[in-house]
Amino acid sequence: MPSVTRQRDKPLTFVSTTGYSSGRSLPSILAAFAKAGISAVELGTSHPPEKDMETLLRSFDFDYSVHNYFPLTDPELVLNLASANDDVRSATLTAAKLAIDIGVAVGAHFYGIHAGFLSDVKSESLGKPLQYETLAERSTGFSNMLESAAELCEYANGYDMPVYFENHVLAAFNLSSDGRSPLLLVDANEAVDFFEQLDQPNAGLLVDVGHLNVSATTLEFDRGEYVDTVRPWIKALHLSDNDGLSDETKAYDENAWFSTVVSGLQNVDCVIESEFESTAEAKQMSAYVEGWRSQSQQLSHRESVQKR
Repeated sequence: MPSVTRQRDKPLTFVSTTGYSSGRSLPSILAAFAKAGISAVELGTSHPPEKDMETLLRSFDFDYSVHNYFPLTDPELVLNLASANDDVRSATLTAAKLAIDIGVAVGAHFYGIHAGFLSDVKSESLGKPLQYETLAERSTGFSNMLESAAELCEYANGYDMPVYFENHVLAAFNLSSDGRSPLLLVDANEAVDFFEQLDQPNAGLLVDVGHLNVSATTLEFDRGEYVDTVRPWIKALHLSDNDGLSDETKAYDENAWFSTVVSGLQNVDCVIESEFESTAEAKQMSAYVEGWRSQSQQLSHRESVQKR
C-alpha cells in the first residue's frame, strides 16, 4: 500500500480527536486543529468511516498516531484481543489491521490498542460498570491476548509500524463479586510477563496515566513503583486527570501528579487524552508537557556539567 515516510527528531505531543469529538465530525475536528496550529494528532476511537479516509487525512499536514478502534466500523463491537470467542477475536484483529493500514498510508508514528478483557463486554457499558457474562480463567485470557498480539505485531512489523498495548483501567465497581479483575494489563507484574513472553521488536507499552491512577487506587499499589517496573517497555503516555475512582478524562494543569512521570521519560511520546472545550485548552496542556520536558532537560544538563 502507498505510505508516507515517518520522520522525527524528538518525542511528540499528540492531541487526541476523542477529547474534542462531542457532536463534531472528524473533518471539522481536523480543520479546527489545523487552524489552531496543532501539529500532532491521535486519531481516536469514536469516529465512523469517512468516504475517502486516506484523502481526508492526507489533506492535513499532521504527524499522526492511530488509536484502538479507528475508524469505528461496528459500534457494537468492543475490541478484545483476549476473547474466548474466535469470531470476536477475528473481528478485533481485522479492525486493528485496518487501523494499521490507514496509519501506514498516512505515515502514523504508532498504533495503540487496549489490552484484553476476560469476557466480551457490551459497548454501552464502557466507562461504567461493565456488563459481561462469565469471566474466563486469567491464564486462558492472557494466552489468547499473547496470540492475538503476536499476530498483530507481525502484521504491523511488515510495514515498520510500532504497536503499543495500553494498560486497562480497573475501577472498584468493576471488580467481580469474588474480587477478580475482568481486565488484563492492569498491574505491573502482568505487564512485564506479557512483554517478556510476547518478545516482538515493534511492541511497546502505552501507559494511560488516568487508567493508572484509578487502578492504583482500586488495587492499592504505588503509581511510581508501577512506572519504574514497566519503564523498559514504555513508549507512549496517554495524559488526563481524574479523582482516582473513575476514568473521568479531565483536563490537567501544570501541577498534575504525572508531571514527574513525563519529565522522567524523556524520549516517550505523549498524547493529550483529556476532554477539552477549546483548541486553546488543548494547546495549553501541550505547553505543560513541553515545560515538564524542558525542566528535565535543564536538570540533566546541569548534572552533566557538574560531572565534568
